[in-house]
Amino acid sequence: MSTVLDTLYAPIDLSIDVEGRTANVKIGDLIESVGAPIISQFNGEPTRSRINLPNGFEYTFAEMATATPPPAPESSSISRTAMGSSTSFT
Repeated sequence: MSTVLDTLYAPIDLSIDVEGRTANVKIGDLIESVGAPIISQFNGEPTRSRINLPNGFEYTFAEMATATPPPAPESSSISRTAMGSSTSFT
């Protein structure tokens, strides 16, 4: 048995600064997230951390970042700490 849900229509607000390695996305009242460079614990400056896969299938270069997950429901025990994500700039 499967459940078919109605299509949701919501405005998408997306901004990306490739040079600054930042991004913001908000989809209606459904989800909101922010991506930013990893901050060096050594000097407090944004740092670029990359993965290079010369023969990669999904990507050849990826840059690591921090991102804020969507807020957890009040009844949830999920933490709102930053999680890692990757963006491919090939």
